[in-house]
Amino acid sequence: MDELTTLSFTFLALVTLTNASEEMRTKAGKDVSLDCVGNTQVPIEAIKWIKPDLKSDLYVYFYRDDVFYKDFLLPSFQNRTEMKDPMMKGGDVSLILKKVSIDDAGEYECHVSLKNTTRKRAYSDLWCVVNLTVIVQQQIITNPGDDVTLPCQGSRNISIAAVQWIRSELHDPVYLHRNEPVMEPHDQEARFVKRVKLKDRQMKDGDMSLVLMNVQASDTGTYECHCKWRVVRQQKRTLLKSEPISIVKLIVTGNTPGQIWDTGSNVFVGLAVCQLVCFLLV
Repeated sequence: MDELTTLSFTFLALVTLTNASEEMRTKAGKDVSLDCVGNTQVPIEAIKWIKPDLKSDLYVYFYRDDVFYKDFLLPSFQNRTEMKDPMMKGGDVSLILKKVSIDDAGEYECHVSLKNTTRKRAYSDLWCVVNLTVIVQQQIITNPGDDVTLPCQGSRNISIAAVQWIRSELHDPVYLHRNEPVMEPHDQEARFVKRVKLKDRQMKDGDMSLVLMNVQASDTGTYECHCKWRVVRQQKRTLLKSEPISIVKLIVTGNTPGQIWDTGSNVFVGLAVCQLVCFLLV
């Protein structure tokens, strides 16, 4: 598991907390810790981990009065979450999420209630925001003249504001899509003009795969798929500064076209506490 980052908080009063946003990464299929630590010795009454983009009344994790309520969890998180420290020493309410997948990408919030003897019900405060991004690495071998699809699958639960495919050694993007369906030629590397398109222009279910037509030997290289879920003010030609969610090594040879190898141990999850990380764009 990747190195985990601990979030520290200063309490001004029993119910006055500061919250922070964190980005994390881990390998797909592994377990990841969504870190959230409050520097308090006050007993905790309730913990609610939620995933706002799912727009559900159910939880990623729900605990109250020393009881974990499994029946209140979202189906996709059943039997996949547990507290990092069941004793919650020092206000550690970090959550272990098991066997991370692409659908786990997105934003998580942790809300905590401290036991309060002066009120009938405790306040619930937002302690942490954690963003998770999934990165998949693959290799494709194809022949010159073929059309090839470079896979990129984002979370199925979040609307995509922008998607960008790049090759790090090139100045301009291979493809850049910002809400509007038509991309201006000057926003794109010249060699790819009229040779690339999204497999699904609507990007339904988070599919941002790119079709590269009439591949040439010069197309050999490593392609990265970046995305943004939200929109912020930014210069029009600014590249998306985010962790990639898909890395595809394309090799153009005379071998059998379309062969794909999932590199297994090279499948990664990025924790962007997103801001798919995928960061924000105008």
